[in-house]
Amino acid sequence: MSAAAGIVEKMISEWQIRAIVGRYARGVDRKDGEIIRQCFHAEGLTHYGDFDGTVETFVPWVLSYVERYSCTMHFMGTTIIDWPNCGDDHALAETYAAVLHQIGGDNPGRSWVGGVRYIDRFERRPGASGSDPEWRIAERTVVGDWLRIDPTENHRPFPSEMAIGQAGSDDPVFEFLSKLYD
Repeated sequence: MSAAAGIVEKMISEWQIRAIVGRYARGVDRKDGEIIRQCFHAEGLTHYGDFDGTVETFVPWVLSYVERYSCTMHFMGTTIIDWPNCGDDHALAETYAAVLHQIGGDNPGRSWVGGVRYIDRFERRPGASGSDPEWRIAERTVVGDWLRIDPTENHRPFPSEMAIGQAGSDDPVFEFLSKLYD
């Protein structure tokens, strides 16, 4: 493979890795376990401080965790991808993120916003039934950098005429997507 072809292949891989990081945010914010699950290899591991386990046990845990919030938003920022000396099918991605968790209505409690980093060990493996290799997360560790708690009384609603984000398939993005794929 020429040097130029190798650079192009690495650029495509980096684009695919960043897409998975973003798709994970959609899965959590839309409370969609299948989207979350698709970001990981089947035996993927997660380390979230108060949770350590496989992706199969992580998905119900994270969905239960975010259920208490009327809205969550994961704003994925800088992603730095490193390529260890163990082949082109392994990468380490560090993604900076601001995460917001909103308590809704008259619910007691606090909303919070924090800065975290997702440290993901990615592997590219053959897809289902021998399809093209796919990048997915093999192991994720979340590092907390800062946290702020906001009292609920400081919140205000959006205007009623505005499209409002929803958990699950009622979110406006899925209506747009269905129009594209119908």
